[in-house]
Amino acid sequence: MTFYLRGRDLAAHASASRIDIRYRTPPDIRLRGQRQCQSIWRRGARVVFELIEELHHHQDLGDDLDRRLERYAGLDPELVRVLGADRFTQAPLHTIAGGRR
Repeated sequence: MTFYLRGRDLAAHASASRIDIRYRTPPDIRLRGQRQCQSIWRRGARVVFELIEELHHHQDLGDDLDRRLERYAGLDPELVRVLGADRFTQAPLHTIAGGRR
């Protein structure tokens, strides 16, 4: 089954967006950001809201941030879950030559 939003294939768009972000952000910074977001999320909706409010006021994001919040708030939770967009991918594991077995 393919889901569409405004005529766009959501799975293809989500995949392309993730790839674009990965090429622009060094992996260690991206992983640290993911872990920080998970930590903030566990503290509840109020903490997430306060962070967004700080960004809104101190970074002067104004209408752009409001539009993005509205778009994300409008996402279908079930569709997000089905697409796997409700969780981060596993962090890559690397073998280190000469390490313990």
